[in-house]
Amino acid sequence: MPQNIPIPKIKKHERLILSEVYTRNLKGERVLYNQVWRLFRDKIPNDFRPEKLNSAILSSDGERIGILGIMALEKNRSIARKIDTVVNAIKQKLFEPSSTFEIDLTEIATTTNLPLHEVMFICSHLIKDYTRLFTGFKNEAGFLLYKTVVAGDNNMETLYNFNEYLGIEKLLYLRSLKQEKNSTDEYFNESEIITISDQIDKLISYIVESSADNESYRNEIIAELSEMKPLLPKLKKKNWKETFIGKLVVNQLVKYLLDPLVKKIIDFSDSHIRHFINEHISNR
Repeated sequence: MPQNIPIPKIKKHERLILSEVYTRNLKGERVLYNQVWRLFRDKIPNDFRPEKLNSAILSSDGERIGILGIMALEKNRSIARKIDTVVNAIKQKLFEPSSTFEIDLTEIATTTNLPLHEVMFICSHLIKDYTRLFTGFKNEAGFLLYKTVVAGDNNMETLYNFNEYLGIEKLLYLRSLKQEKNSTDEYFNESEIITISDQIDKLISYIVESSADNESYRNEIIAELSEMKPLLPKLKKKNWKETFIGKLVVNQLVKYLLDPLVKKIIDFSDSHIRHFINEHISNR
């Protein structure tokens, strides 16, 4: 298993956004992406969306920086070393025979020689997405960084998780493999989205030309099928295809299911899809 994952390269506008979100996250402030966007709206491309970035860089809502986002900003891996240092310090404290399950992060900051706000940020934001080390947190009202973490309550599973901790970069790597597999197996990739979007446009044009006499029907079909394009990156392939077929059936476009244009969108070699089509047609 690779010891290090590549530090991502980010664009100038992404650096602006990440820097602002990171600054606010470190202070324990609540981040609203619409506020960040308004700060830099003249410098951000109109088609930029936080969810297009890897979630390890920036959360999909644009309100929380990820570990890779910090690496990209700082152009080094120091944040990974700090995370491992904090986790190992908590582990050592937790494994002391007389230790309670509540860990005061002020003590961890002293042990690791790291600023308290960094230790709190690491425990509040950066670790929980990759491994279950904490079962609870305590903080001050209105403050989003935790000052105390609870590492189990006589729950051996938490102790096992600390004992088996691999290091944050290995966990990042394992997460990236899982996301890559999910992306490959379940979701459309970027190339597929572009290709299918083009095919949908061609299908719409073809249907419209075939329905030249009925303007209201034509407009309805354009609207219905156009709705499928924004769903391509959001739905799993199986769910998207079922929704697309459902629209064809509901809008009395069953005859187009055998059209070459549709065959380029739907894989009819998939037995599940064939069954789904047969079931819906028979119910009409």
